[in-house]
Amino acid sequence: RESQEGECREVTLSVTQEDNNLGRRATPAENLLGLILSTFSDKTRIMVAGFIPNSQASKNRTIKVGDWLKSINGEDITNDTINLVLNKITPPCEVILKLQRVAECDVTQPSLSHDVHNKVTITQSELVQQIVSGNSDCERMAYWVVYATQEGVTECGPADQGLLYHFPRQDNVLSAARGSFITINHLLPELTTSSPISTSITYEGQLIHVIYTSENKELLLLA
Repeated sequence: RESQEGECREVTLSVTQEDNNLGRRATPAENLLGLILSTFSDKTRIMVAGFIPNSQASKNRTIKVGDWLKSINGEDITNDTINLVLNKITPPCEVILKLQRVAECDVTQPSLSHDVHNKVTITQSELVQQIVSGNSDCERMAYWVVYATQEGVTECGPADQGLLYHFPRQDNVLSAARGSFITINHLLPELTTSSPISTSITYEGQLIHVIYTSENKELLLLA
């Protein structure tokens, strides 16, 4: 259920050239605004579904997940027009977002992506659909979490050096192979100026997607 009633507010974000380096898979909203967007159940109104790590939006406490993004620089936006509006933004500049707090919102709608014709299409991975729908097959899938730091890590150190947290504690393949992902996270920005977003690996015949979230020398891996 949703309600269109709520607090309206304007937020100003600074957009720089450095923000626009997430790679081709990122949407214009992710590249420019640092926002992961979705739609409400009407598939028309734009909803804030998340934030790009370390972006200006993620540091702005005024923007909340579940907010209705009503306009950008005074132009009303919908699912059909958002990329057309975003394509008018040329960094460096400041962008004014008008948001409205929406109570009892449905946050299970798929996220937005764009095609070469600047039209917005709805995409949602099969895994997300299964999790949202409560598909019983997900109960048999493996989930791994690793939180590690590169501070003080050496080649001759103990096997658990730099490991701050991992779940599960037993048979955690992600933990055992974390060195590879830490290396990718360290080298890729130097080679391509883009930070890694995800890596796909095959383990015992199953495709596993590893998601990166890093800050300074600490790295969170979700598989």
